[in-house]
Amino acid sequence: MARFLVLALFPVVRTIAGPLCPLTHCGSEMAACALDGMCRGSIGCVLSCGPMIAKGTMVFGGCVQACAMEKPSEAFNAIGKCVFDNKCAGVPFPMPGHCKKPNNTMPIDLKTLEGFWWNLYGHDKTGDCQRCHFRTWHQVPNSGKLEYGDNTLVVDHNNQYFNFTYIVTLDSQVGPKNSWIFNWGMEHGLDFKEEWWLLDDTPEYKQIYYCATDMKINPGQQIEGGVVLSKSKEISGNVLPRIAEVFKPYYDFNRFCKNDNTCPIGAPRAQILV
Repeated sequence: MARFLVLALFPVVRTIAGPLCPLTHCGSEMAACALDGMCRGSIGCVLSCGPMIAKGTMVFGGCVQACAMEKPSEAFNAIGKCVFDNKCAGVPFPMPGHCKKPNNTMPIDLKTLEGFWWNLYGHDKTGDCQRCHFRTWHQVPNSGKLEYGDNTLVVDHNNQYFNFTYIVTLDSQVGPKNSWIFNWGMEHGLDFKEEWWLLDDTPEYKQIYYCATDMKINPGQQIEGGVVLSKSKEISGNVLPRIAEVFKPYYDFNRFCKNDNTCPIGAPRAQILV
């Protein structure tokens, strides 16, 4: 889910505090952008996504994420952070859910998640249903920290492919716990608490239920999700009935997406937001 924070979506997010709020609170950041060629390029890139999104030929989030890589701008990001810091705009993705409290979960240890995992199935269409979707967990040497990466394929308005990875740096967890909790989004003026529960753990896959809670813009708003992670791009169809049964208290597994993880051939450019 963290990946969809992405960047400051100032030109396109829904304003909740009145149209003059950004001008009132973020005038200096906007003035700095006007004088910065990279910032003007970022805004132009985002706006260029509009026609193809309107035609239904491109997903909004992916195109804007590509702009973050093609036209990176600290000045543009500063506008977005200011807008969200001052609650001039709402959260840039829907949060319609009310999370459940999972029962009969397994202890989750970040060491069991370390490495590379394909996101095979997902429930939330915004955060968990994308092409070339994988997640990584790696220890940061000599730091006591761990990096969690959420990667997906994004396509820009010129139909160029990119791998986009959103990185969250975490304190290493000591020993197995009932759930894994981390916060993300603060660098963009937002604050979400995300909690993961391990529902099933097999040699072939891991089954996760999660809840993300808005801690800042609309405190208490939530979105829930579920994913199936595997070291392999495919898992046997024979295990799907078991997966469906485990998810049954939370979701109808038939409504999950199956991700297309046939990533484009070649070496697409990558940009990591820290």
